[in-house]
Amino acid sequence: MKRIAVFLFTLMFLCVGSGCVKNSSSYENNANVAVINLVVYLTDAAGEISAHKLSVNVSDSYIELSPEVLFKVSGELGWQNRIYPLNFSSRLLALPYAPLEQPAIKYTLAKEGELYNGDYVLIYDYTDQVMMATIRKGDTEIAVIALTPENMQLIPQAFFVDDEGNIAVLCNTKGETFDKVNPVSLLYTKKGGTYQFEKISDYSSIFDKYDLSKINMPNYVNIGTNIYGNPQSKTFLWNEGANIVEINPYNGTIRVVLTVSKIKTDMPNLDTHRDFYGFFTGLGYQNGIYIAGFPNYNNLPGTISVFYNKAGEFLGSVLCTENYISVSNKDNVEKSRIDNIKLNSKIFIPQGTLY
Repeated sequence: MKRIAVFLFTLMFLCVGSGCVKNSSSYENNANVAVINLVVYLTDAAGEISAHKLSVNVSDSYIELSPEVLFKVSGELGWQNRIYPLNFSSRLLALPYAPLEQPAIKYTLAKEGELYNGDYVLIYDYTDQVMMATIRKGDTEIAVIALTPENMQLIPQAFFVDDEGNIAVLCNTKGETFDKVNPVSLLYTKKGGTYQFEKISDYSSIFDKYDLSKINMPNYVNIGTNIYGNPQSKTFLWNEGANIVEINPYNGTIRVVLTVSKIKTDMPNLDTHRDFYGFFTGLGYQNGIYIAGFPNYNNLPGTISVFYNKAGEFLGSVLCTENYISVSNKDNVEKSRIDNIKLNSKIFIPQGTLY
């Protein structure tokens, strides 16, 4: 009872300022409004960390923070790698570590040999030197595919199932040395209830052509990832470190969506100096808007999420600190704010709209 009282007391601070907490968003169901879902975190008196949905009305620069707990994790030493899901959809939450309580939706612990996207799971294994993958949705098997086109051995890193039921998989080639490891994408089309291999695209030249870091090449492990399959954009989104890169498995093209220099141009008062290559810490695509996250470098501790449309135009940003969350418009003018003394300064960017 004491923890509940502390949590409710914490939420009393959330309506200070022009932001507000609501059980459900008043604008979220309006198709004409660009709404983005982020996940922010509150810390209670016992040090436990609870995840909450932050709805961002990008059109009106307004934010709403839900009091509903999405999941709760321990705040013990080393907690930072525990709070970021591998997947978060309306039916499946994949976490790197077990939560303290049963979440509101079905969850699974991320396992080796499994990838997650939306409501789907890709399970892979080697059998007689042939990599086979099974796609499941809940308890239903959707497809069994071979990841060995042209006698290549491939390790899957991300996947998605599009609205027509086609399957795209982003893999790395299996090489004995690092120079032989490169990303490729595979596309399988659904024909007559079965899946047929349609297209392979090789991206071995992208590192030199676009001056991208091969050390930070697309890579998934069961405690984190820098590559996401996004069925809304029908692309793979890669956090290369200093660039946000979009990989299109349908035509094999590459597009650098966002760079540090672009951020600096659109947010001229932001200090982007750092002593390392990496800049971005998260990315996503929702409702026609690209989202990228990064620390509030050289200023008060916090995380910034920025929003861009398909034309590359800056739409605004959200800053989450330990004391408040604020949203600013495309002119970097703060328009809405929620004050809270128990905030964690991290933000997680889902690949799709949360329930």
